[in-house]
Amino acid sequence: MALMDSLELNFSKGFTVLTGETGAGKSILLDAIDALFGGSSTSSHARLNPYGANTGFVEAEFSLDPIIKNWLKSNDIENDEMELIVSREWRLKDNRIVNRCRVNGVLVNKKQILSLRLILVDFTVQGHAYKFNFSSNKLNCVDRFITDKENNIISKVIIAWDEWEKSKKLLNETKLKVEKFNERIIESKRKLEELEGLNLNDPNEYNLLQSDQDRLANVVRLQENVSSALDLLKEKNDSSFSTIDQLSQAIQHLKSLSKLDSSTAEELDLSLDILNKLEDLVYRLDEYRYNLNSDPSKLNSLQERLSDLKRIQRIYSMNLEDIISLRDNLRDEMSSDKLQFSLEELVHNEQILRSKRDQLNIELTNHRKKAAQQFQKLIMEHLPPLGLQNMRFEVRLTQELATRTGCDGVDFLFSANPGQPLAPIKEVASGGEISRFILAFKTILAEIEGSGTLFFDEIDSGVSGKVSTAISRLLKDLSKTKQIFCVTHQPLIAAAADNHFRVSKVVSNGKTKTLVTPLLNKIARKQEIAELAGGDLSEAAAYADSLLDHHAA
Repeated sequence: MALMDSLELNFSKGFTVLTGETGAGKSILLDAIDALFGGSSTSSHARLNPYGANTGFVEAEFSLDPIIKNWLKSNDIENDEMELIVSREWRLKDNRIVNRCRVNGVLVNKKQILSLRLILVDFTVQGHAYKFNFSSNKLNCVDRFITDKENNIISKVIIAWDEWEKSKKLLNETKLKVEKFNERIIESKRKLEELEGLNLNDPNEYNLLQSDQDRLANVVRLQENVSSALDLLKEKNDSSFSTIDQLSQAIQHLKSLSKLDSSTAEELDLSLDILNKLEDLVYRLDEYRYNLNSDPSKLNSLQERLSDLKRIQRIYSMNLEDIISLRDNLRDEMSSDKLQFSLEELVHNEQILRSKRDQLNIELTNHRKKAAQQFQKLIMEHLPPLGLQNMRFEVRLTQELATRTGCDGVDFLFSANPGQPLAPIKEVASGGEISRFILAFKTILAEIEGSGTLFFDEIDSGVSGKVSTAISRLLKDLSKTKQIFCVTHQPLIAAAADNHFRVSKVVSNGKTKTLVTPLLNKIARKQEIAELAGGDLSEAAAYADSLLDHHAA
């Protein structure tokens, strides 16, 4: 990678410094960790590749702790090993950089590696204090100082928001259903009015009307046929008797016969039964003939009704029975108000949950006001020793639209010099001032959950010896609970470290390489610190010796 063909380093807990000449490659080591966790762009990957090479690779091992184990479990990655292994490889392919990230050998995506970065490493690079430019991150800073741990107000706000959001979504979905229902009800109303106008009752009406039409259309022929049948059955003509007359005469002969021979009684009964049925037939035919009507207006009315029924069956592509069923369903739909009742209930529920959400937001705002004051007070106590004694700092809460994190926004306002108005930090503070502010902030948060490994790149640039002493003390204190790495040019800071590495460049066979040398004894550290202080002069060496003795003591 870059000026390193191959390099393996082992680090210890506590405070580690990296020193060396400008351009030796100290920051490349931090760039490697940054690239490992998705912090470098594609162009940076190209810069990190050795000249003429198409590939680059970096791998780091981290000790496991419960937070990392939980992350591995939530991402379905095994943690059988005693360490967490993170690697990234990038290669040039078809004039573009492609890269892969792995955690314990498992490929992971950008979102996963960035979430792992949050719990593993934290970078403070002068001029790149981007974390404090986003409102959500500044809000998180304030929330860390909320002392309402038992009440867990932040979790309650999140739960209340989720419940309200769910109810709001359901309400909107139901409103959409009601709108569609209302659109449909207009069409249904039109259909119902049309069907109600037909007065449909009998699903067999069409067939009956068809039969009535056939009868009325052929009434003359029907009258002729029924009259002829009746004439034969009951009317005598000039030459013969009717059927009933002849059957009556036959019955008289059968009666005489049965008196002489009782065995013919059954034939007599049969003849009497036939006569009764013939008389019943004649009665019904008479009634049929009487009811035959040749009124043209009645036929026209019947044909109009048939036309209406035929039309409605064609429109709906249904038979009459199904159309009557459709009409009944439309009646039920028009009278149903279940959906409206559901909407009213959802509106009421959404209002209740909205009120609960807003009440908890007010409660959270009150806690944040107290937390902001506490945060502001602690920061102001840490700024003077860092050479920022004239700086004013204010945490200002602003009211925003409600979100899952409440209804508060946060501004960090600074005034670097007396007489200057407060303004957002990124507008008035220099890179060095922002870096020292972040150092103060992270020192305050040392006992609160956060990344276990912190990197500081030349945050001491351009400061005096007095400020350097304050920075070294803060870094030393921070290293009691965190693993600290610092790239520095300050002898005071280098002398305070628990571990010291020297970064240098050498030219071999016309090729430049970066070397990293652990300084494991006082003599080696004394020489490096003396060079930082001014070279090989005896005064610089004595100064380095005193610094090391002081920190050893």
